[in-house]
Amino acid sequence: MEKSTNLDNGRRQAPLSLLLKTVWVIGSLHLQRRYCGSWFGAAWSWMHPVVYLLVLWMVFSNLFSNFENYFIYLAAGLLPWIFFSQGIQTCSTVLVTNRQIFISSPVSFETHVLGTLTGEVLHFLVAFVLLVISIPLLGIPLGWHLVAVPFFLLNLILFTFSWAIIISFLTPLYRDISHFLTLFFTFGFWLMPIVYHWSRLPPPYKYIVKYNPLTLIISPFQILLHGGTLPNIQLIVTSCLTVALSVWLAWYVKRRLSNKIIYHL
Repeated sequence: MEKSTNLDNGRRQAPLSLLLKTVWVIGSLHLQRRYCGSWFGAAWSWMHPVVYLLVLWMVFSNLFSNFENYFIYLAAGLLPWIFFSQGIQTCSTVLVTNRQIFISSPVSFETHVLGTLTGEVLHFLVAFVLLVISIPLLGIPLGWHLVAVPFFLLNLILFTFSWAIIISFLTPLYRDISHFLTLFFTFGFWLMPIVYHWSRLPPPYKYIVKYNPLTLIISPFQILLHGGTLPNIQLIVTSCLTVALSVWLAWYVKRRLSNKIIYHL
Protein backbone atom coordinates (compact mmCIF):
# COMPACT_ATOMS: atom_id res chain seq x y z
CA MET A 1 0.00 0.00 0.00
CA GLU A 2 2.86 2.39 0.80
CA LYS A 3 4.44 1.68 -2.58
CA SER A 4 1.16 2.46 -4.34
CA THR A 5 0.86 5.73 -2.42
CA ASN A 6 4.40 6.78 -3.36
CA LEU A 7 3.73 6.05 -7.02
CA ASP A 8 0.54 8.12 -6.90
CA ASN A 9 2.51 11.03 -5.40
CA GLY A 10 5.13 10.68 -8.14
CA ARG A 11 2.40 10.81 -10.78
CA ARG A 12 1.13 14.10 -9.39
CA GLN A 13 4.50 15.73 -8.79
CA ALA A 14 6.25 15.09 -12.13
CA PRO A 15 7.55 18.36 -13.70
CA LEU A 16 6.19 19.54 -17.03
CA SER A 17 9.48 18.95 -18.90
CA LEU A 18 9.55 15.33 -17.75
CA LEU A 19 5.89 14.85 -18.70
CA LEU A 20 6.49 16.17 -22.22
CA LYS A 21 9.53 13.94 -22.67
CA THR A 22 7.56 10.96 -21.38
CA VAL A 23 4.72 11.69 -23.80
CA TRP A 24 7.15 11.77 -26.72
CA VAL A 25 8.86 8.53 -25.65
CA ILE A 26 5.53 6.73 -25.20
CA GLY A 27 4.32 7.97 -28.58
CA SER A 28 7.54 6.84 -30.29
CA LEU A 29 7.40 3.40 -28.65
CA HIS A 30 3.77 3.03 -29.64
CA LEU A 31 4.61 3.66 -33.29
CA GLN A 32 7.63 1.36 -33.18
CA ARG A 33 5.57 -1.51 -31.74
CA ARG A 34 2.81 -0.99 -34.29
CA TYR A 35 5.08 -1.07 -37.34
CA CYS A 36 7.87 -3.34 -36.13
CA GLY A 37 8.72 -5.82 -38.89
CA SER A 38 6.50 -4.06 -41.43
CA TRP A 39 7.89 -3.35 -44.89
CA PHE A 40 5.90 -0.16 -45.40
CA GLY A 41 5.92 1.03 -41.78
CA ALA A 42 3.96 4.20 -41.07
CA ALA A 43 2.81 4.34 -44.69
CA TRP A 44 0.05 1.88 -43.72
CA SER A 45 -1.55 4.61 -41.60
CA TRP A 46 -1.91 6.79 -44.69
CA MET A 47 -2.92 3.96 -47.02
CA HIS A 48 -6.03 3.23 -44.96
CA PRO A 49 -7.63 6.70 -45.23
CA VAL A 50 -6.54 7.05 -48.87
CA VAL A 51 -8.15 3.73 -49.90
CA TYR A 52 -11.23 4.44 -47.79
CA LEU A 53 -11.51 7.92 -49.31
CA LEU A 54 -11.17 6.67 -52.88
CA VAL A 55 -13.80 3.95 -52.40
CA LEU A 56 -16.32 6.38 -50.90
CA TRP A 57 -15.55 8.95 -53.59
CA MET A 58 -16.05 6.46 -56.46
CA VAL A 59 -19.39 5.30 -55.01
CA PHE A 60 -20.96 8.54 -53.82
CA SER A 61 -19.61 10.95 -56.43
CA ASN A 62 -22.04 9.34 -58.88
CA LEU A 63 -24.94 9.77 -56.47
CA PHE A 64 -24.02 13.41 -55.80
CA SER A 65 -22.92 14.33 -59.30
CA ASN A 66 -24.14 17.92 -58.82
CA PHE A 67 -21.98 18.32 -55.70
CA GLU A 68 -19.10 20.55 -56.82
CA ASN A 69 -15.62 19.51 -55.64
CA TYR A 70 -17.12 16.55 -53.81
CA PHE A 71 -13.71 14.95 -53.27
CA ILE A 72 -12.52 17.87 -51.09
CA TYR A 73 -15.76 17.90 -49.10
CA LEU A 74 -15.48 14.16 -48.48
CA ALA A 75 -11.78 14.26 -47.54
CA ALA A 76 -12.20 17.29 -45.23
CA GLY A 77 -14.75 15.37 -43.19
CA LEU A 78 -13.30 11.87 -43.45
CA LEU A 79 -9.76 12.61 -42.23
CA PRO A 80 -10.84 14.19 -38.90
CA TRP A 81 -13.36 11.36 -38.41
CA ILE A 82 -10.70 8.68 -38.95
CA PHE A 83 -8.36 10.48 -36.53
CA PHE A 84 -11.04 10.69 -33.84
CA SER A 85 -12.33 7.12 -34.20
CA GLN A 86 -8.89 5.51 -34.42
CA GLY A 87 -7.55 7.65 -31.58
CA ILE A 88 -10.41 6.71 -29.26
CA GLN A 89 -10.27 3.01 -30.14
CA THR A 90 -6.49 2.89 -29.74
CA CYS A 91 -6.57 4.63 -26.35
CA SER A 92 -9.60 2.77 -25.01
CA THR A 93 -7.59 -0.23 -23.82
CA VAL A 94 -4.24 1.47 -23.23
CA LEU A 95 -4.54 1.36 -19.43
CA VAL A 96 -5.62 -2.27 -19.33
CA THR A 97 -2.91 -3.51 -21.71
CA ASN A 98 -0.15 -1.59 -19.89
CA ARG A 99 -1.09 -2.66 -16.38
CA GLN A 100 2.45 -3.61 -15.35
CA ILE A 101 3.80 -0.18 -16.29
CA PHE A 102 1.41 1.61 -13.94
CA ILE A 103 2.07 -0.81 -11.09
CA SER A 104 5.86 -0.45 -11.27
CA SER A 105 6.39 3.16 -12.41
CA PRO A 106 5.09 6.67 -11.60
CA VAL A 107 3.88 7.37 -15.15
CA SER A 108 0.44 8.96 -14.84
CA PHE A 109 -2.53 7.41 -16.60
CA GLU A 110 -3.33 10.53 -18.61
CA THR A 111 0.31 10.89 -19.70
CA HIS A 112 0.25 7.41 -21.19
CA VAL A 113 -3.03 8.13 -22.96
CA LEU A 114 -1.64 11.38 -24.37
CA GLY A 115 1.55 9.64 -25.47
CA THR A 116 -0.41 6.96 -27.27
CA LEU A 117 -2.59 9.56 -28.95
CA THR A 118 0.47 11.54 -30.07
CA GLY A 119 1.24 8.97 -32.76
CA GLU A 120 -2.29 9.29 -34.14
CA VAL A 121 -1.95 13.10 -34.13
CA LEU A 122 1.25 12.94 -36.21
CA HIS A 123 -0.34 10.65 -38.79
CA PHE A 124 -3.40 12.87 -39.03
CA LEU A 125 -1.44 16.10 -39.40
CA VAL A 126 0.66 14.68 -42.24
CA ALA A 127 -2.45 13.50 -44.09
CA PHE A 128 -4.23 16.81 -43.48
CA VAL A 129 -1.30 18.87 -44.77
CA LEU A 130 -1.22 16.74 -47.92
CA LEU A 131 -4.93 17.43 -48.38
CA VAL A 132 -4.44 21.19 -48.07
CA ILE A 133 -1.56 21.08 -50.54
CA SER A 134 -3.71 19.19 -53.05
CA ILE A 135 -6.55 21.76 -52.98
CA PRO A 136 -4.97 24.15 -55.55
CA LEU A 137 -4.33 21.17 -57.83
CA LEU A 138 -8.10 20.64 -57.97
CA GLY A 139 -8.74 24.22 -58.98
CA ILE A 140 -9.70 25.65 -55.59
CA PRO A 141 -7.62 28.70 -54.60
CA LEU A 142 -6.16 28.93 -51.10
CA GLY A 143 -7.54 31.92 -49.22
CA TRP A 144 -6.83 33.89 -46.04
CA HIS A 145 -9.55 31.95 -44.23
CA LEU A 146 -7.14 28.99 -43.90
CA VAL A 147 -5.35 30.83 -41.08
CA ALA A 148 -8.21 29.56 -38.90
CA VAL A 149 -7.31 25.92 -39.60
CA PRO A 150 -4.84 25.59 -36.66
CA PHE A 151 -7.53 26.81 -34.27
CA PHE A 152 -9.97 24.11 -35.35
CA LEU A 153 -7.18 21.50 -35.40
CA LEU A 154 -6.51 22.36 -31.75
CA ASN A 155 -10.23 22.02 -31.04
CA LEU A 156 -10.28 18.58 -32.65
CA ILE A 157 -7.18 17.38 -30.80
CA LEU A 158 -8.46 18.64 -27.42
CA PHE A 159 -11.85 17.05 -28.06
CA THR A 160 -10.25 13.72 -29.01
CA PHE A 161 -7.84 13.75 -26.06
CA SER A 162 -10.68 14.53 -23.64
CA TRP A 163 -12.77 11.60 -24.82
CA ALA A 164 -9.70 9.37 -24.95
CA ILE A 165 -9.22 10.14 -21.23
CA ILE A 166 -12.89 9.48 -20.46
CA ILE A 167 -13.07 6.19 -22.37
CA SER A 168 -9.67 4.89 -21.23
CA PHE A 169 -10.50 5.59 -17.56
CA LEU A 170 -13.90 3.92 -17.78
CA THR A 171 -12.79 0.83 -19.72
CA PRO A 172 -11.04 -0.89 -16.75
CA LEU A 173 -14.33 -0.63 -14.84
CA TYR A 174 -16.55 -1.59 -17.76
CA ARG A 175 -14.64 -3.90 -20.08
CA ASP A 176 -17.43 -4.06 -22.67
CA ILE A 177 -16.79 -0.46 -23.69
CA SER A 178 -14.09 -1.41 -26.18
CA HIS A 179 -16.53 -3.76 -27.95
CA PHE A 180 -19.28 -1.15 -27.88
CA LEU A 181 -16.98 1.38 -29.56
CA THR A 182 -16.71 -0.78 -32.68
CA LEU A 183 -20.50 -0.73 -33.07
CA PHE A 184 -20.70 2.95 -32.19
CA PHE A 185 -18.21 4.09 -34.81
CA THR A 186 -19.69 1.81 -37.49
CA PHE A 187 -23.15 3.25 -36.90
CA GLY A 188 -22.04 6.76 -35.98
CA PHE A 189 -20.20 7.30 -39.27
CA TRP A 190 -23.52 7.48 -41.11
CA LEU A 191 -24.86 10.02 -38.63
CA MET A 192 -22.08 12.38 -39.66
CA PRO A 193 -22.41 14.68 -42.72
CA ILE A 194 -19.26 13.25 -44.30
CA VAL A 195 -20.48 11.53 -47.47
CA TYR A 196 -23.56 13.77 -47.66
CA HIS A 197 -24.61 17.26 -46.53
CA TRP A 198 -27.09 17.52 -43.68
CA SER A 199 -29.35 19.81 -45.72
CA ARG A 200 -30.28 16.84 -47.95
CA LEU A 201 -32.03 15.07 -45.05
CA PRO A 202 -35.71 15.47 -44.09
CA PRO A 203 -36.38 17.70 -41.05
CA PRO A 204 -36.62 15.04 -38.29
CA TYR A 205 -33.15 13.69 -39.13
CA LYS A 206 -31.59 16.91 -40.36
CA TYR A 207 -31.31 18.40 -36.88
CA ILE A 208 -29.94 15.21 -35.32
CA VAL A 209 -27.07 15.20 -37.82
CA LYS A 210 -26.53 18.97 -37.88
CA TYR A 211 -26.25 19.34 -34.09
CA ASN A 212 -24.37 16.13 -33.46
CA PRO A 213 -21.41 17.10 -31.19
CA LEU A 214 -18.98 15.48 -33.61
CA THR A 215 -20.52 17.43 -36.48
CA LEU A 216 -19.79 20.64 -34.61
CA ILE A 217 -16.12 19.62 -34.41
CA ILE A 218 -15.65 18.24 -37.93
CA SER A 219 -17.84 20.43 -40.16
CA PRO A 220 -15.62 23.55 -39.75
CA PHE A 221 -12.95 21.74 -41.79
CA GLN A 222 -15.43 21.13 -44.60
CA ILE A 223 -16.49 24.76 -44.54
CA LEU A 224 -12.89 26.00 -44.59
CA LEU A 225 -11.51 23.65 -47.23
CA HIS A 226 -14.53 23.04 -49.43
CA GLY A 227 -16.66 26.11 -48.81
CA GLY A 228 -13.71 28.49 -48.98
CA THR A 229 -14.93 30.63 -46.09
CA LEU A 230 -14.96 30.88 -42.31
CA PRO A 231 -17.63 29.05 -40.29
CA ASN A 232 -20.34 31.32 -38.92
CA ILE A 233 -20.05 32.62 -35.38
CA GLN A 234 -22.76 30.26 -34.11
CA LEU A 235 -20.80 27.21 -35.25
CA ILE A 236 -17.55 28.57 -33.82
CA VAL A 237 -19.13 29.24 -30.42
CA THR A 238 -20.95 25.89 -30.20
CA SER A 239 -17.80 24.07 -31.31
CA CYS A 240 -15.75 25.75 -28.57
CA LEU A 241 -18.44 25.06 -25.97
CA THR A 242 -18.51 21.39 -27.00
CA VAL A 243 -14.73 21.15 -26.54
CA ALA A 244 -14.85 23.01 -23.21
CA LEU A 245 -17.56 20.67 -21.91
CA SER A 246 -15.56 17.63 -23.04
CA VAL A 247 -12.41 18.92 -21.32
CA TRP A 248 -14.34 19.52 -18.09
CA LEU A 249 -15.92 16.05 -18.27
CA ALA A 250 -12.49 14.46 -18.80
CA TRP A 251 -11.12 16.39 -15.80
CA TYR A 252 -14.08 15.25 -13.68
CA VAL A 253 -13.69 11.58 -14.65
CA LYS A 254 -9.95 11.73 -14.03
CA ARG A 255 -10.47 13.34 -10.63
CA ARG A 256 -13.03 10.74 -9.56
CA LEU A 257 -11.23 7.65 -10.86
CA SER A 258 -7.48 8.35 -10.83
CA ASN A 259 -7.00 6.96 -7.31
CA LYS A 260 -9.27 3.95 -7.85
CA ILE A 261 -8.46 2.80 -11.32
CA ILE A 262 -5.24 0.98 -10.38
CA TYR A 263 -7.32 -1.60 -8.48
CA HIS A 264 -9.33 -2.44 -11.60
CA LEU A 265 -6.47 -2.97 -14.05
